[in-house]
Amino acid sequence: DAPVQPREVGFAVRRFGEWTSVFCAVPCLPAELLRSIASAAGVHLYADGGDTIYASQGFLAIHTGSPRARTLWLPEGVRELHEVFAGTRLPVANGQVQITLDSGQTRLWRLVR
Repeated sequence: DAPVQPREVGFAVRRFGEWTSVFCAVPCLPAELLRSIASAAGVHLYADGGDTIYASQGFLAIHTGSPRARTLWLPEGVRELHEVFAGTRLPVANGQVQITLDSGQTRLWRLVR
Protein backbone atom coordinates (compact mmCIF):
# COMPACT_ATOMS: atom_id res chain seq x y z
CA ASP A 1 0.00 0.00 0.00
CA ALA A 2 1.63 3.26 -1.16
CA PRO A 3 1.30 6.31 1.13
CA VAL A 4 -1.25 8.89 0.06
CA GLN A 5 0.35 12.03 -1.36
CA PRO A 6 -1.16 15.29 -0.11
CA ARG A 7 -2.92 17.32 -2.79
CA GLU A 8 -2.52 20.83 -1.52
CA VAL A 9 -3.46 23.68 -3.82
CA GLY A 10 -1.70 27.04 -3.60
CA PHE A 11 -3.32 28.71 -6.59
CA ALA A 12 -6.38 27.72 -8.61
CA VAL A 13 -8.73 29.22 -11.18
CA ARG A 14 -12.14 27.74 -11.90
CA ARG A 15 -14.87 28.97 -14.22
CA PHE A 16 -18.50 28.75 -13.09
CA GLY A 17 -20.68 29.67 -16.05
CA GLU A 18 -20.72 33.48 -16.06
CA TRP A 19 -18.09 34.05 -13.37
CA THR A 20 -14.62 32.85 -12.42
CA SER A 21 -13.25 31.99 -9.01
CA VAL A 22 -9.58 32.64 -8.21
CA PHE A 23 -8.15 31.02 -5.07
CA CYS A 24 -4.69 31.89 -3.85
CA ALA A 25 -3.01 30.74 -0.63
CA VAL A 26 0.31 32.27 -1.64
CA PRO A 27 1.23 35.72 -0.27
CA CYS A 28 2.84 38.48 -2.30
CA LEU A 29 1.73 37.63 -5.82
CA PRO A 30 3.73 39.20 -8.66
CA ALA A 31 2.21 42.41 -10.01
CA GLU A 32 1.85 40.98 -13.52
CA LEU A 33 -0.22 38.06 -12.23
CA LEU A 34 -2.50 40.44 -10.31
CA ARG A 35 -2.81 42.61 -13.44
CA SER A 36 -3.78 39.55 -15.51
CA ILE A 37 -6.44 38.52 -12.99
CA ALA A 38 -7.84 42.06 -12.83
CA SER A 39 -7.84 42.41 -16.62
CA ALA A 40 -9.62 39.09 -17.07
CA ALA A 41 -12.26 40.31 -14.58
CA GLY A 42 -12.84 43.47 -16.61
CA VAL A 43 -11.21 45.85 -14.12
CA HIS A 44 -10.11 49.19 -15.60
CA LEU A 45 -6.28 49.32 -15.63
CA TYR A 46 -4.91 52.84 -15.31
CA ALA A 47 -1.27 52.15 -16.23
CA ASP A 48 1.24 49.44 -16.96
CA GLY A 49 4.52 48.82 -15.20
CA GLY A 50 5.31 48.44 -11.52
CA ASP A 51 3.74 51.61 -10.14
CA THR A 52 1.27 51.55 -7.26
CA ILE A 53 -2.10 52.96 -8.32
CA TYR A 54 -4.99 53.99 -6.08
CA ALA A 55 -8.26 54.93 -7.75
CA SER A 56 -11.76 55.87 -6.67
CA GLN A 57 -14.77 57.53 -8.26
CA GLY A 58 -13.21 60.97 -8.12
CA PHE A 59 -9.48 60.57 -7.46
CA LEU A 60 -6.41 58.87 -8.90
CA ALA A 61 -3.08 58.48 -7.11
CA ILE A 62 0.19 57.00 -8.31
CA HIS A 63 3.39 56.14 -6.46
CA THR A 64 6.18 55.46 -8.92
CA GLY A 65 8.62 52.57 -8.84
CA SER A 66 11.00 53.84 -11.52
CA PRO A 67 11.87 57.06 -13.34
CA ARG A 68 10.25 57.03 -16.79
CA ALA A 69 7.57 58.36 -19.06
CA ARG A 70 4.25 56.61 -18.62
CA THR A 71 0.76 56.64 -20.06
CA LEU A 72 -2.27 56.80 -17.78
CA TRP A 73 -5.53 55.45 -19.19
CA LEU A 74 -8.58 57.18 -17.76
CA PRO A 75 -12.19 55.97 -17.59
CA GLU A 76 -14.57 57.23 -20.24
CA GLY A 77 -15.76 60.77 -19.67
CA VAL A 78 -12.73 62.09 -17.75
CA ARG A 79 -11.67 65.37 -19.41
CA GLU A 80 -8.91 66.56 -17.11
CA LEU A 81 -6.73 65.68 -14.12
CA HIS A 82 -6.32 68.36 -11.43
CA GLU A 83 -3.23 67.76 -9.28
CA VAL A 84 -4.51 68.16 -5.71
CA PHE A 85 -1.41 69.70 -4.09
CA ALA A 86 0.29 71.61 -6.92
CA GLY A 87 -2.93 72.76 -8.59
CA THR A 88 -1.69 71.89 -12.08
CA ARG A 89 -4.07 70.56 -14.72
CA LEU A 90 -3.47 67.82 -17.26
CA PRO A 91 -5.82 67.59 -20.23
CA VAL A 92 -7.00 64.10 -21.18
CA ALA A 93 -6.81 63.30 -24.90
CA ASN A 94 -8.43 60.13 -26.24
CA GLY A 95 -8.72 58.79 -22.70
CA GLN A 96 -4.98 59.13 -22.06
CA VAL A 97 -2.46 61.34 -20.28
CA GLN A 98 1.29 61.20 -20.88
CA ILE A 99 3.44 62.03 -17.85
CA THR A 100 7.08 61.65 -16.83
CA LEU A 101 7.80 61.03 -13.15
CA ASP A 102 10.91 60.20 -11.14
CA SER A 103 11.28 57.13 -8.93
CA GLY A 104 9.55 57.34 -5.56
CA GLN A 105 7.20 60.17 -6.51
CA THR A 106 3.58 60.29 -5.44
CA ARG A 107 0.90 62.29 -7.24
CA LEU A 108 -2.78 62.73 -6.41
CA TRP A 109 -5.28 63.98 -8.99
CA ARG A 110 -8.97 64.80 -8.91
CA LEU A 111 -10.74 63.41 -11.96
CA VAL A 112 -12.75 66.08 -13.78
CA ARG A 113 -15.60 64.92 -15.99
